[in-house]
Amino acid sequence: MDTATNVERLMRHARAYEYSDGLQEITMGFLLVLVGLAIYALPGSSPAVGVIGAVIVGAVIMASQWAITQIRLRFTWQRTGYAKFDRTGYQRFQVAKVVLSFAAAVAVNVLLLVLTGRATWHALMLAVWVLVYFVAEWKRFGQTRWLVLASSAMLVAFAVALLPLTRQVAFFAMTSYVGLGILACGIYALIRYLRTAPTEPAE
Repeated sequence: MDTATNVERLMRHARAYEYSDGLQEITMGFLLVLVGLAIYALPGSSPAVGVIGAVIVGAVIMASQWAITQIRLRFTWQRTGYAKFDRTGYQRFQVAKVVLSFAAAVAVNVLLLVLTGRATWHALMLAVWVLVYFVAEWKRFGQTRWLVLASSAMLVAFAVALLPLTRQVAFFAMTSYVGLGILACGIYALIRYLRTAPTEPAE
């Protein structure tokens, strides 16, 4: 049992290296803040604008992944080495995580709408998605900061949902909180990474 636990701990530690420099979280948080700003600035937009926005977001994500890889090639991996990200079953994990998060968020939103008759639970719907998504991430990668963010997001979502705000403002407040929270997690990880001593090159 101890051997199996130690192996799982080592595997989780190796997977966590993907997030050790904080670049993924900084990108994700910054992008989420921009999406929230766009939705707030363009209320009642046509479906065509939504499609164009989705295409732009997809292009930005692809470009950011390329940029992160270039930064790591020139800095991160040269400084602390390269740990190959274990992607065994990762695509299935990603799909299952997104589907489960979305299903849980919709279910909670519908339940609260039926029980309260209020249609202002979109902020909580986003928080439920964040909670399920990051708990699954924590289970695989072991980043405690994600649990703190997900738990606090639920508290903020309840406060936002109960305040006399429009759905647009409430959703913008929630996306801003989550986006800035992820951004803060990334900056925290980057600071910790920069404080670690560089790995000595092998002779």
